[in-house]
Amino acid sequence: MQIIIKRKRDIAKEMTDPKAIQQALFQQIRQQLPGHLAVADEVAALLNLSADSAYRRIRGEKLLSFDEVILLSRTFGLSVDGFLQANGNQVLFGGQQIDFANFDLERHLGSILGELQQLASFNPCRMYYLAKDVPVFHYFHFHELAAFKFFAWLKTILHSAAFNTKKFVLGELINDNWQQLSKKIIHTYNTIPSEEIWSAETINSTLRQIEYCREAMLFDHEETVQLLYRQLLLLVHHIEEQAAAGCKFMPGGHTAPGAAFKLYYNGAVLGDNTILMQMGEVQRVYLNHAILNYIHTGHEGFCGYTAASIGTIIKKSTMISTVGEKDRNKFFNTMRVEIERRMQVGT
Repeated sequence: MQIIIKRKRDIAKEMTDPKAIQQALFQQIRQQLPGHLAVADEVAALLNLSADSAYRRIRGEKLLSFDEVILLSRTFGLSVDGFLQANGNQVLFGGQQIDFANFDLERHLGSILGELQQLASFNPCRMYYLAKDVPVFHYFHFHELAAFKFFAWLKTILHSAAFNTKKFVLGELINDNWQQLSKKIIHTYNTIPSEEIWSAETINSTLRQIEYCREAMLFDHEETVQLLYRQLLLLVHHIEEQAAAGCKFMPGGHTAPGAAFKLYYNGAVLGDNTILMQMGEVQRVYLNHAILNYIHTGHEGFCGYTAASIGTIIKKSTMISTVGEKDRNKFFNTMRVEIERRMQVGT
């Protein structure tokens, strides 16, 4: 009991230590900036300081004034509560909630691209993905399949009368902007080294969505269903090829190899679409909620706990990239058989 009381006192002291709070503030600012930008340069320009004065504040040698704290917080979208709680048991999350009543798909794709570009700007940079569903980035290789995924997600959460009667029509959501954004998302994703953990259930979300829309007669005709299944087969094949090669590339392999790609199979753990990003010296965790939304935090304790948990899951998983050819073939063949079985139902 004495040890617990002492630890609580230590935490309380840390939370009221101005130097510790200030360092937590600058750590969060570092997470908001692209990797090629220096925190000192941005702080010096914003606060109209010399480089030396900015460094002294970053190191905690010079305390920020109240006005400087407010300006930094507003500029970088940070919460003062987050600094005060940085070493406590409370974790502050950020993230913008999607306005489904005025949903703009292109704007949403632009926000995905912006997040990826910021993450990719750090060196080193690495993504760990505990997948409940196939990570959305993969779908952008195939425009119609990606468009259907967003249609299915929105169909389950939008309640407007117009959308409730809407059917999925090929090409309706796809235009030049969609295609350009999709290409940029894939290009950026392919520059980020990734480790993904899949289970036997990872593909089932998409299969269920296709079947639900088919049974609810939400497709314009059966050929649309068959096209989606064919693209899903191509997607599975492409991910298998990347796993075998241990790197990312575009379908067909006509472009130079991208970042490293590791894929693990875990038969016991059902993922929850948790993403852990290593961004230079700091980490950030993204948690999925309300289908299309993600919240994120750079809380050191929370990120460390998540990293340890994912590390444990990886140790208890089977690597099916570069090695484990037998297990890899079995895993992907199981998915192919299920997709082909469903294709036959409607023919």
